[in-house]
Amino acid sequence: MQKVAITLGILATILCQNSFAADSRRLAVGELPDRAEFDAEKHYSRIDSTTGLPIGVDLYQAKTNELGDIIRASRGNGDRVERAVIKRNLDLIAKMEALEFPNAPKNRVAALNLKQRIKTLQAIEATTAYDDRRDFKSKYDPKDAYGFCFGRAYYYANEAGLRGLVKESIKKVFIVGKMEPHSPLFGIPIPVGTWQFHVATAARGTDGKWYVLDNHYDKSLKEVPTVTEWYNYYRKHLDSKTDYEIKMADGKTERTDARALFLFFTDPDKIGASSNAYNEEGFYGTDVNGDGFIDRSTEAFYNEYFIDIDRYFDKMVENLSLCSPVRYAPLDSQSSFCQDPEQKRKVENWTDYVRWQRALLEHLRDEETMKRISGGG
Repeated sequence: MQKVAITLGILATILCQNSFAADSRRLAVGELPDRAEFDAEKHYSRIDSTTGLPIGVDLYQAKTNELGDIIRASRGNGDRVERAVIKRNLDLIAKMEALEFPNAPKNRVAALNLKQRIKTLQAIEATTAYDDRRDFKSKYDPKDAYGFCFGRAYYYANEAGLRGLVKESIKKVFIVGKMEPHSPLFGIPIPVGTWQFHVATAARGTDGKWYVLDNHYDKSLKEVPTVTEWYNYYRKHLDSKTDYEIKMADGKTERTDARALFLFFTDPDKIGASSNAYNEEGFYGTDVNGDGFIDRSTEAFYNEYFIDIDRYFDKMVENLSLCSPVRYAPLDSQSSFCQDPEQKRKVENWTDYVRWQRALLEHLRDEETMKRISGGG
């Protein structure tokens, strides 16, 4: 009975401390997460090491430039265009898979094995980035305005890096083009919206392939697909035929009617298809009136989604010991370093935090199940 009481007490504390429900408190600028420091030259001027283009390149325009040449070479034939685009994407994947593995310093790894990939995919359940919970939508996306694939990709890139994967083995993968997700109604697929791009984080596997950390590909969180499998899924199930009309540099216009999703690999800190690298100025909010606070309703961006994720990472950085079992290459737990009380405290703190967050998730799921059973919602 005592153990049950303690568990319920912990859960009650979690519910009070970690609920997504917004309060009226303003956000003091000095209390914001300190992980992202804005540097205009770093975020807007540097070259993406993966594409060789500026980090802020507009991938829509990059697609248009390439597609125009493909349409011209295919004489506007839609089937030929589609085959050429598929070949272009698969060739890009093959090129990325042929890259040499980078050197990994001590306590870091150059690639992830199957178990590490699955554990990383599932780690999102203990964070505010996890959108498969009933309180996520009301807090972060009540008007279905964002979707937050770019937010989940941001989360996974940082999670993999903090666990010990070298940056060279972490990429963003973008699919750019018209996609129409469908929802079945009486067995008939009904369009429920249109996407212009989708993005996820890709991590290098020990077999040389790139694997996509995307909790929307398999919501049971048991499968981490290769980039090829991920791309083929969206190409086969969401790719929509589109009328393209592209004005070329010589003044002529090329036209076709085809399915033409383009795949891009970029450095992990590119955030969106037409945006630059991640920075707090663009994703936290702006203290417009200069009072030292960011007002939740008028000045905060994305309903504090990125503020909350970075708070999680702040806590992770503070408590993630080199001895922590969540690291991909932890130090020997029996070593003198890991037996130090401070290191043991860090390991215990982070283990408890993750366990409590998962307990909260299970509590919310149980509540949802009881509501459905009772007919209460």
